[in-house]
Amino acid sequence: MEAGEINYNYKFIDRSAINTLLKQSNGCDDIVMVKDGMITDTSYANIIVRGNDGIWYTPSGFLLRGTKREYLLNNGLIRELDITPACLKKFRELRLINTMLDIDDTDSIPISTICF
Repeated sequence: MEAGEINYNYKFIDRSAINTLLKQSNGCDDIVMVKDGMITDTSYANIIVRGNDGIWYTPSGFLLRGTKREYLLNNGLIRELDITPACLKKFRELRLINTMLDIDDTDSIPISTICF
C-alpha cells in the first residue's frame, strides 16, 4: 500500500493516516507500506524477511525506526537492505517485529500470502 507523504518518525497518538490506509486494504489482516518505491513497515510493526541465504533483512527505509529493529541491527541479528515490492517475492518468509514482538515471537508469514 503506497504510504505517500506519511511521516511517522516518532510514535504519535494520531495514526489517522495509517488507519486510512488500513481501511483501504480490502479486508486484509494488515498492510505492507511502500514509500518512494521501497517497502517500509506494516501498520503496527517493522518487517524482517529471510533470504535464501538464511539471513534476516529489514528494509533500509522505514516510517518508524523501531527500538527492536535498532537492537537487532546493532547486535548483528538482522541486516538492512533496500527492498522493493517486486524483490519481496524473492524472499522465503516475512516476520513482524516491534517492542513487544521479537524474531521468534511471531509465526512466519509466507511471502506467497501477501497481497500486492
